[in-house]
Amino acid sequence: MKYGITKEFELQNRHPITLKRTTMISSRSESFVKDSVIYIWRFDKKINDFCMTLYSQRGGIEEIVAKARRPWHFENTGGCVIMDESKIDKLTVVLTTLAMWRKLRLRTNR
Repeated sequence: MKYGITKEFELQNRHPITLKRTTMISSRSESFVKDSVIYIWRFDKKINDFCMTLYSQRGGIEEIVAKARRPWHFENTGGCVIMDESKIDKLTVVLTTLAMWRKLRLRTNR
């Protein structure tokens, strides 16, 4: 076990989860696949990058699974994540949120 991951989580998730850009032109959204369901993180507004929403795509229908809000530029810590636990597990949402914030921080040097 690494980083506090439980045995149940390891048994549920047999393949690694990788965030990828949805299109090569736009870097405003990232997607990953878990249990044959496509999940897409999208920023809520084009101007700012503080709020983002996680959608699940099943059979062509998009459903909101989680929302995240990161802190302002001058704040070093903080943030908020709201999720529907019946649609996706907590650890996947938290880890992909942190990965999105990390990519954003590296991209914009904030």
